[in-house]
Amino acid sequence: MANLHPWPRTENTIDFIQHIRVAPEVIWRELTTEEGLTRWLGLTSASMPLEEGAPFHLTWEARGKVSGEKFLRFTGTVRKVIPNRLLALDWILPFGGDVTHLSLQIQPSFSMFGVDVGPECDLWLIHSGFPTQGVGFFEFDGHSRHWRQGVGDLAAHLEERPGKPTPYALAGLQFVGGAPDLGLLVYDVIQGSPAEQAGIRPNDIIRSVEGMALHSLDDFHDWIDERKPGESGEFELADRTVKVTVESVEDARNRLLIKQGDQWTLRR
Repeated sequence: MANLHPWPRTENTIDFIQHIRVAPEVIWRELTTEEGLTRWLGLTSASMPLEEGAPFHLTWEARGKVSGEKFLRFTGTVRKVIPNRLLALDWILPFGGDVTHLSLQIQPSFSMFGVDVGPECDLWLIHSGFPTQGVGFFEFDGHSRHWRQGVGDLAAHLEERPGKPTPYALAGLQFVGGAPDLGLLVYDVIQGSPAEQAGIRPNDIIRSVEGMALHSLDDFHDWIDERKPGESGEFELADRTVKVTVESVEDARNRLLIKQGDQWTLRR
């Protein structure tokens, strides 16, 4: 399998392949059109011009945050395009501002032993150039988890099968990411959430929960995936310890969203 990633590998590089049972052009539409990107990533708006040197943006509406921030925006520049095969981007990290390098490669699958298995291909994601210190070090972990989850969700959607189950309980925390021996860096906190009620704030670092050291987002999700609404845990922060009682997904949704017909929209 030829690697078309236009940049050299670095120490902190995200690199994985997702097999998807659809034709390459179907994946390409999801990666490059506003309709596909907003559906895949749950965006408010997106622009991905297929012209080398052109700027792109991916924007999420982010109301209901303690910080008051209303949008989370990812930006950068299109580096190289091979239709139905390669989308390479100079990707600016939103918190540290470092320029990193993302390539999404679509590799067609071929029939084996003369047996036609239908349209199938591999989506190969490589994201390199993450810093080894500072905020960008935390962003490496955050991007790693979200890219793997996002690409897995994309495959499930295109193959028309269920995606990852919804969690039972939430704390109302949003993270930049984690770093070994440091903990998880909080990016923002949902208003009215258990985390806000416990006094956790943006830029706090959570070192452990219930005595379990947190080195990555996976560690935190392993813990909260086992919790039920109403259960509590002690969160050790860099300068204090707080108790967080998690809430149900339904309670969080009803506090932040309003139902209009069959659709849920953010409260204004």
